[in-house]
Amino acid sequence: ELRVAAALPPSVQHEAPTTGAWLEHWLSEVLPNLEITPKTKSLHHEMASHLVPLRPMSLSELRPEHVEALLAGMARKGLSRNTCRLSRQTLSLALGHAERRGIVQKNVARLAVLPAAAPRAKERRILTPEQVKALEEVLAGEDDEGLWLAMALLGLRPGEAAALTWQDVDLEAGVLHVVQARKWTPLPRSVPRRRPRRILLEPRTCRETTAVDQRRTGHETRSGPPRPLRPSIHGSLRPPVDARRCRQER
Repeated sequence: ELRVAAALPPSVQHEAPTTGAWLEHWLSEVLPNLEITPKTKSLHHEMASHLVPLRPMSLSELRPEHVEALLAGMARKGLSRNTCRLSRQTLSLALGHAERRGIVQKNVARLAVLPAAAPRAKERRILTPEQVKALEEVLAGEDDEGLWLAMALLGLRPGEAAALTWQDVDLEAGVLHVVQARKWTPLPRSVPRRRPRRILLEPRTCRETTAVDQRRTGHETRSGPPRPLRPSIHGSLRPPVDARRCRQER
């Protein structure tokens, strides 16, 4: 008991720690120091809101069946299997920290099983070759043609398409270097990709639209300071939401 009390944060050192008290400590003191994206940190806060029924319980009394009962209740409310999984993951990370501090003997969230009744995510729809051809015809001549074709034909994410600069393009070789992405934050910014650099061979349609953009802007490829490949109306890098909204409108 003395060892456990010494490992607790000051706010709960003099009382039996509840799951809720430990979650609040983990969200406010531990989570901000983890090397994960702001979006992932926000997701953990969102998933913690599903753990309210467990908050009054003492950490020492928490069992895998309690976690499984919570997840089963979430499934009955119609929450997806992925939401159940992410909620369990948030609890598991918090309890894992408590386990490393010797406050609990085992991480019960890691032992809990997801409910079989939880609905799975719907299968994603993809464009057929005929639909892509129709999309190319509709986009012909529009200002955002190159941006959209880069996403449709090269599989770029909106944040990757928005972060492209002229230094990423080699028109002579017909290749595109994907080295960074715009982040979905209140103040969008370009950051290096965690995944390795990708070098993509551009199809003829993409090369033609890039050449048109070059003639219109007068920029030289792969020379001088980095300049947006397809800038916003202000001449700066597009916020990723622009590329996302463009995709939704199409």
